[in-house]
Amino acid sequence: MNKRSTPGSQQQRPSASYRSSSVDVPRSANRSLVPTNSRNNALERVAKNPIRFHEENGMMVPDGYTARQIRPAARADVVTMARAMNHDFAPKAKAMFQSEIDAAHEAIEKDLYISYRQPGKDFDCYRIGSNGKCFCGHTLSEHVKFTGKVNRLKCQAASCTCDAFAYVPSRPDEVGEFWLTKRPGFDASTWRSKCKCGHPHDRHEPKHKRCKECSCSNFISNFSCAACNNHWEQHETFFERGSEREQQKLPT
Repeated sequence: MNKRSTPGSQQQRPSASYRSSSVDVPRSANRSLVPTNSRNNALERVAKNPIRFHEENGMMVPDGYTARQIRPAARADVVTMARAMNHDFAPKAKAMFQSEIDAAHEAIEKDLYISYRQPGKDFDCYRIGSNGKCFCGHTLSEHVKFTGKVNRLKCQAASCTCDAFAYVPSRPDEVGEFWLTKRPGFDASTWRSKCKCGHPHDRHEPKHKRCKECSCSNFISNFSCAACNNHWEQHETFFERGSEREQQKLPT
């Protein structure tokens, strides 16, 4: 006597007309099935048509490709080094490095190297020239001159309470925001480094870093350095002579 099946007593199998094959083919969750003969066909094509190479500038290059030799920079300045790495060095990129070039020339002439970096690191994030921007919003040239005795250069601008020059990024590219300069009508001179409270550095008190616009009690940067990927408050401004940098094995 045959027992009648009840709902749920056993899984109903699909009829043969709804199955693509009578043989169960294992499926893979992360890759598609490839006919076994397709790989063999690909290997046969490679064997019949091997990749051919030709010699160019002392290197073996696949046919259909060209090789461009990268030559060492003629001079140790940032623009020459960048051009050596990229033959299509755009004018905008050159302008981005111009402040670094000017700062390097000033440093050599005065034997005074002003840099922005993390304490204990063996490289500068940025070199600072006379047009370098301080947290107070004024340039280095508007602060007292460095005499070699005191590193805290007070601002000389009227009514400014800044008692020590502290460099702050003044261009979008310094914090990795390169896309801003591509926006139509964007004026880079109006750009300011901002705190997490949303207000720029020049709307904070230079001395205690309190915000003048809200209850923010201290400037905490909402950006990272494009050179080291760390925040502004992890950096310091250094004033050094060439001999001091040589002792620390820093470039001059």
